[in-house]
This record gives sequence, C-alpha cells and structure tokens, in this order.
Amino acid sequence: MNKALVFLAIIALGFAASTQQVSALDPSENAADALIDQLNHLEGEIRSEQQAHDELAAEQDAECAHEFQFRQSEINDAQNAFDAANAAAGRCQNALTASQADLEKANNYVSSISQILAGLASQRLAEHNAYEDLVNNQLQPAIDAVQGAYPILSDFASQTVSFVQFSNHINKMFLQMVKANKVNSFTAILTVLLSQPDFQHGVGRDAIDQLQALFEQLEQDLQAALDHATEVENNAVQVYNDTVTEYNAVLATLDATIQSLNDYIDSLQNCVQNENSIASQANAKKVRNSDALAYAVDMCQAFDTEYVNATAARNDELALLQKLENFVREQADIFGDYGTDNVDAFGDFKAQYNIQRDQQRSNFMQMKIKQFKMNSNFKKVAAKCESCSKKSFVQKKLGF
Repeated sequence: MNKALVFLAIIALGFAASTQQVSALDPSENAADALIDQLNHLEGEIRSEQQAHDELAAEQDAECAHEFQFRQSEINDAQNAFDAANAAAGRCQNALTASQADLEKANNYVSSISQILAGLASQRLAEHNAYEDLVNNQLQPAIDAVQGAYPILSDFASQTVSFVQFSNHINKMFLQMVKANKVNSFTAILTVLLSQPDFQHGVGRDAIDQLQALFEQLEQDLQAALDHATEVENNAVQVYNDTVTEYNAVLATLDATIQSLNDYIDSLQNCVQNENSIASQANAKKVRNSDALAYAVDMCQAFDTEYVNATAARNDELALLQKLENFVREQADIFGDYGTDNVDAFGDFKAQYNIQRDQQRSNFMQMKIKQFKMNSNFKKVAAKCESCSKKSFVQKKLGF
C-alpha cells in the first residue's frame, strides 16, 4: 500500500513539473512540499468543478420543475378541451338525432296531407261529374221536355196536332221523368189523361187546364231540384276550396319547418364534426405533451443520476488526495531523493496514460442525455457541464 501511494505521489509530482506548475521551485526545495502544493492545487480545481456542477444542477432542477409544471398544465388543458369537446359533440349528436326524427315526422305529415288532398280532389271530381250528369242528362232535359210540352198541349187542345204527336211527346216526358227520378210527379198527369173517355179524339177544356197546371208544377219541381243540386254543388266546391286552403296552409308551415330542420341538421352535423375534430386535436396534444413529459422526466432523472455519480466521484477524489497528502507528509524523507530535475523520467508513463485516456473518453450517460434531447420537446435545457462528463483531474492525471 505504501509503495503504491509513493508511486502515485511521484507521478503527481512528475505531472506538476511537466506542466511547469512547479517550475519555479528552488533547487533546494523539498519534493514533498512541491507535491503537496500540487495536490492542493488539484483539490482546488476539483472543488471549483463541484461548485460549477452544483450551480448547473440547481439550474437544471429549476428548469425541470418548470418543464414538469408546463407539460402537466398542457396535459390538463388538453384533457379539459377533450372532455368539453366530447360533451359538446354528444349534445349536438343528441339534438341531431331528435331533429332527424322531427324531420321524418314532418315529411310523414306532408305525405299524409298530400294523400288527403289527392283523395279530396278525386272525390270532388267524382261529385262534380255526378252534378254535371244530373244537370245535363237528367234535370235539364226533363225541364226542356216539360217546357216543350206547353205548345204541344195547346195545339192538341185546338186539335192542330194529332194524338200520335201528343202521345210521342208524353212518352218522351215520361222517359225524362224516369231519368230524373220524378215518376211520382208524372203519375198525376197520366191519371188525368186516362180519365178522359175519348182521349184519342181530344180532351175537354178542364182536362187541358189540369194538364197545364200539372206541367207547371212539374217544371217547378224540376227547377227546384236543379237549383238544389246547383246549391249543393256550389257548397261542396266552397267546402273543398276551404279545406284545400287549410291543408295548403299546413303544408306551407310544414315546408318552412322542414327547411328550418334541414338547416339546423346541417349546423348540427357541422357541430359534431367540428367538436370531434377538436377532441382529436386535444387528444393529440395530450399525447404529445405526455410524451414530452416522459422524456423530460427521463432526462431530469439522468441529470440527477449524473450529478450524484459525479459528486460521489469527486468526493472519492478529494479523499484520495487527502490520503496522498497525509502520506506525503508522513513519508517526506522518501521524497528527498526526487527533485524537479528528474521529472522527465515519468514522461513515457504520462504519454501512455494520455493515449489510454483518449480511448476511454466516451461516456454512456452523456450519449443517453443527447438522445433524450433529440427526441423530446424539452423547451429549454441548460448546456451540459463539459467537465461533468469527463474524468476528474485525479483520474486523468493519475490514470484512474
């Protein structure tokens, strides 16, 4: 153990001399004093390095805390936006479903009313055709037949027309009365004619007057029936027109409602689409910031690990320097044989150490942190302390 410490102390002394940090030594100065001075100088550099690392660690801790708070706030905001968008999309979807049901009902109402109007139009046409048939083929021909009977009756009374001519007209009147459903009214005319004893050779004046009166009464009945049929037709037309007007008003209201529902449905569909898009963007933001937070946590943990390891290494170095100093002080007479003029003897060893140091400079922790920096969205990361990832002074100088 003592031999190893002596060897290390000699190497340290050789490094001090080669770097001209002890070049001003008096030839008579003891080598132990020069070595202690160099050890103290190394200790000062280590402590300065630790202070710089402490300051950097404090800055990194503050940046990490700020980054954690920022990312968590972004995650919370994204979650709130996601929840709000989903809730809004749900409300719009519910309203959309209800509006589509209302639209279907409105269209069904329109279809039903259209069918009712078509039925009313068909019924009105049938009623009008029946009226036209009653007027043109029944009542009006019957009236014309009665009106045509007046001159024939007068001519028959004056015997200017034959019985055959009069009978033919009476037969035509009877046929028209059958069509007009007025046979009962015509029965009285037949009764008068049949009551005449010599009807074929003429009728008396009283019978002529009775027939005239019956013809007039028959005409009045037929005209009354025609007037009644016309009144019924006109009333039916008015009722139909009023009903159609009312239904058309309902249809106009339904058409306006359908147009309004279609516009509302379009807006609700846009609402659902927009809110779903917002929810998707919010979720993407949450994922993005969650990933960034995970990267930041890993990076900050790497910072902490590096700081702890580097601090422990420096403490070990300081302890080793203290042991070297104690040893040099205890064994000062051993170093009397070594002066600063003999330090070149250690040049080969120092050159071999430098080659070994260059080959082992790669540091796994430094590479990991660089990877975190490239992959994360860390807003601001303090520059890494160059000396924190390098070997310590004692490690470099003494080959540890």
